[in-house]
Amino acid sequence: MESHSQTPSRPSPEEEDEQVKSAYRVALERADSLLRRSDEELKEEDEKRMRESRTAPPAARAGADAEKAAEYLEHLQRLQAEFSNYRKRVEKEKADFVKYASAELISELTEVLDDFERGLKEEHVEAVPEDFLRGIESVYRKFGEILKRRGLERVKTLGEPFDPEWHEAAMQESTDAYPPGTICGEIRPGYTLGNRLLRAPLVKVAMAPAPDRSEPSEKESH
Repeated sequence: MESHSQTPSRPSPEEEDEQVKSAYRVALERADSLLRRSDEELKEEDEKRMRESRTAPPAARAGADAEKAAEYLEHLQRLQAEFSNYRKRVEKEKADFVKYASAELISELTEVLDDFERGLKEEHVEAVPEDFLRGIESVYRKFGEILKRRGLERVKTLGEPFDPEWHEAAMQESTDAYPPGTICGEIRPGYTLGNRLLRAPLVKVAMAPAPDRSEPSEKESH
């Protein structure tokens, strides 16, 4: 008698759905078990630390407290230093604002100084009464002192090396009185306000005189 093997029957859709649900429930149970175990382990670690803290010797607890206090002190000192630097920066910015807020006005007043200096030149004062001249000189001097107290300073020129960042060259002049490249004359004064250049001076720059062609050279004399 021949035996015939039977092909396993395919599960019905309802059975497949039940198998999926069963596998899903098993996975959830395993995940829940792992989570509970993790929570329990964390709880045990916390309880262990608390027991160790309570049973730690006083010296150990004092050491931990001192370490914590040192951390707080370091943090406080850092905050104090940051606040001190911030306050200094704000005070400097405030002082700079007050100093330079009037820069435009002071720049215009330097033109009045120019007028005083032009009026007090020797060729202009010969016909001016002496008393009147002394009054003008007194006003000019006081006016300059007031501006100086506000931070106005005159830029040095004569004999100084020419610096295009601080001086404005109007012309070059051949001269033996000053080394080449230095300032040999001032056409208009310049001023600084604090550390800022308010107006560059207009100057003459010395250059070496050209050789005199009228005199025979050493070779020609022999």
